[in-house]
Amino acid sequence: MPGCWGLSQYGALSVAGEEGAGRGLRSRLDFRVLDQPLHSYGRYVTQLIECGHHEGKGGTVAKRAAKVSPVKQLGLALVQQLEQHRGHPNAYPASLHDLAGQLAEPPEEELLLSAMKAAPLKSAVITAFPGEPDALAVLKQDKEQLAADPRVLKRLIEQLCSPQLPHVSIDSMAGLLSTPLRAPFKKHWKAQLKQRTLPEFAAIADVPQAKGKPKPELHDIRFPLPWVRYAQQLLEELRQRCQGEWFQCLPTAEELATSIQLTPTDPLFQQALASP
Repeated sequence: MPGCWGLSQYGALSVAGEEGAGRGLRSRLDFRVLDQPLHSYGRYVTQLIECGHHEGKGGTVAKRAAKVSPVKQLGLALVQQLEQHRGHPNAYPASLHDLAGQLAEPPEEELLLSAMKAAPLKSAVITAFPGEPDALAVLKQDKEQLAADPRVLKRLIEQLCSPQLPHVSIDSMAGLLSTPLRAPFKKHWKAQLKQRTLPEFAAIADVPQAKGKPKPELHDIRFPLPWVRYAQQLLEELRQRCQGEWFQCLPTAEELATSIQLTPTDPLFQQALASP
């Protein structure tokens, strides 16, 4: 008689029947099946129900497994998917939405959201952004890898920056992440900022402060920095003045600041004057 798939009371997959009754996996987070991978949580549930009539220990395990909820079955399948993708840079981290779509029977969005709130998915997996199935996800022990992923940084920069405010601090970005990611995210990207090694979509902006030295932040290169924009306006103002008498080319700082709707003591005006 062929073996049947079962689920132990500890959440680890096992095999019941003549060929494998009672064989469990090495740990509760190793969801790789001994004889074949679990590609479809739906087909898996069907197999469990079909195995329910077997006698002996194997049949008892299968009957117990048939009672496991679809939410938990989906969670097990997705954790297994992450385990299989782990170690492949082009496939990991991955979004739970994409992983669920790879199953033979993709779940409804409502079931996926429910699985994210329950064990084993909630206890074994972390997403970059809380409650978002489209966000990148990893097994919890790989949180540093997710925190350092440039795709997470890019989404934060694009979400928080705008033409009006094209720069953002690392601390501000970290506040939008899932809680376990915040500390490793700040540690990694502050180190990159200090070393001045950033992805091509970001640059360093030395943001002027009311007091003290400028503060380095990340700049979304899609938008010009405000003091660079002011510097361009100052140059245009000087060009127009120099078209007349020579003495008009020598405006006071107050006149220049007023021309771009700033004051001479404004940090943005000072930064504009210092711009190359």
